[in-house]
Amino acid sequence: GDFVVVSAPRDGLPELTSQGGVTLRVGNQKPARMKPPSNVMERMKGETLSVCIHDASRTALATNPHGNIVTVWDLDRMKLKTTLEIEFPRGVTLSLDRETFIITHGTSGNITHVSTHDLSTKTSAMGLFSGSHVYAWKKPRASASPEV
Repeated sequence: GDFVVVSAPRDGLPELTSQGGVTLRVGNQKPARMKPPSNVMERMKGETLSVCIHDASRTALATNPHGNIVTVWDLDRMKLKTTLEIEFPRGVTLSLDRETFIITHGTSGNITHVSTHDLSTKTSAMGLFSGSHVYAWKKPRASASPEV
């Protein structure tokens, strides 16, 4: 029953002056639009683009490219935990082992790894990845014997 909705301004609204937002619903509660402190809200310019939930830690991350900010949400308390200062953050997903959030960002395709345990970060300049929709995927192993 938990979900997180990120919102983007609709066509026709000024991209960098309209505010993106985050709405949370936990269990059977009514969905609630989150109201972070004003200094964070002011930075959430344009679209809040990508979102990812880590069930075990009850944490959700949401990217806001034009604000150069990732918001980190405590699902159970329905409150902002912290923010991450990341240049033009776009996509966010979980690693296959579910130990790390992976955020694509910047104009040259950087990746930041964020620990699901303590939210520590490690950035690598890959120059390969960009985009708002990223997925962790593992290629299936090839069968040792052909199927008949």
